[in-house]
Amino acid sequence: MRADLQGVLLVASIAALTSCASSSAPGDRAFASGDYVAASASYQSTLARNPASPEGNALRFRLALIFLLPESPLHDGTVGRALFAKLASDPAAGGYHDAATFVLGLQSSLESAETTADLCAAEISRLDGEVKAQESAGKAREDVLQHLRASLAEAQAQVHRLQDELRALKNIDLGRKP
Repeated sequence: MRADLQGVLLVASIAALTSCASSSAPGDRAFASGDYVAASASYQSTLARNPASPEGNALRFRLALIFLLPESPLHDGTVGRALFAKLASDPAAGGYHDAATFVLGLQSSLESAETTADLCAAEISRLDGEVKAQESAGKAREDVLQHLRASLAEAQAQVHRLQDELRALKNIDLGRKP
């Protein structure tokens, strides 16, 4: 579920910026088809040949997405966030500056939600353990209670027997002459 949410958020960012770049480039075709390894290699090669390329910010943005997308074989959140942080810190990156800032905010919110979800899962697990312990203790108490009830019934039966014997002895004693 977390990966799905992350993917949806990042795909929305991709859609907003995809129209800004040439879709005929081999890296763009690989990116569009989900071949993130080939797309990354193409983008890095293009950036190495011409770091000041007019499409440089678009390539850096998609490269950051490749590292941030959970389904990418190159998934590395630290690298993805670092690439987005570079774009976000460069006001000259135009729309990619704002988009990178937006994606970083989404990523931060997602990580916060994941942390909260992890804490909730841990609390649920702890409470589940307590419930099981209480159920076990309740079962042990029920066993003790049943044993006490059986002991009480046995003691009451013995009291009745002894009372019957006492009455019998009284009757015997009353039947004797002094």
